[in-house]
Amino acid sequence: MEYRRGEKRITLPCKHVYHSSCGNKWLSINKACPICYTEVLTNVSKHRSSPSSEYK
Repeated sequence: MEYRRGEKRITLPCKHVYHSSCGNKWLSINKACPICYTEVLTNVSKHRSSPSSEYK
């Protein structure tokens, strides 16, 4: 997945990273990572959110 500078993203406890809007939308319906199906027990807002400039 590619991220543009300034785009917000979230990192789930399983370490998979998603665009913030996509990840939040998915987790509002499903409570597991769409890649590895690890259950996400915490509130979405507690996941680390950061701009994409940190990832290259």
